[in-house]
Amino acid sequence: MSSAADNPFRTSRLLALPVHWGDTTPEALLARWHASGRRGALVGPHGTGKTTCLRALAARLAAEGWTILWLQWHDDGTTTPLDWRATLGPAGPRTVVCLDGSENLGPLAAYRIFRYTRGVGGVLATRHRRPWFLPTLALHRPSAEVFTAHAAVLAPDAADEARAAFAAARGNAHEAFRRLYLAHSEPTRA
Repeated sequence: MSSAADNPFRTSRLLALPVHWGDTTPEALLARWHASGRRGALVGPHGTGKTTCLRALAARLAAEGWTILWLQWHDDGTTTPLDWRATLGPAGPRTVVCLDGSENLGPLAAYRIFRYTRGVGGVLATRHRRPWFLPTLALHRPSAEVFTAHAAVLAPDAADEARAAFAAARGNAHEAFRRLYLAHSEPTRA
């Protein structure tokens, strides 16, 4: 057991892990995005790295001079930022709207976003299923091998524990890392 500051699975260490691009590269994804009219989605179940890849692609585009508008819909129905309609404002041909968790949009919000994004330079989204309104750039799938390799970077002796956490979480890396964090935390005292 360790304190939160010593926990090998604390958030600051997870965020420092390298991005896993699967069977593609960021350059290939951006080439597909450009070829698709600068519109596309990263598709896959919870905890398969879609948001991580989206953030990395957004950072690359920002470094190339694109303006990034980030909108995130959470499973509980909340939005980041809270008032996304006010946040959008005018956008131009060098603006990329990143829609994380866009499957959580209701029909009216989805329609508004779809209309708004017709006037921007690009759209990148994450979704659990293939969207009708965006080409699929990449399919993300759970990978026990990748998860175990990432866990081994954080705690080299935890490979068996990582495989078990990944299986218990049914392939959701977020949930599996949460399980590992809790397993390596000090018990709370009453």
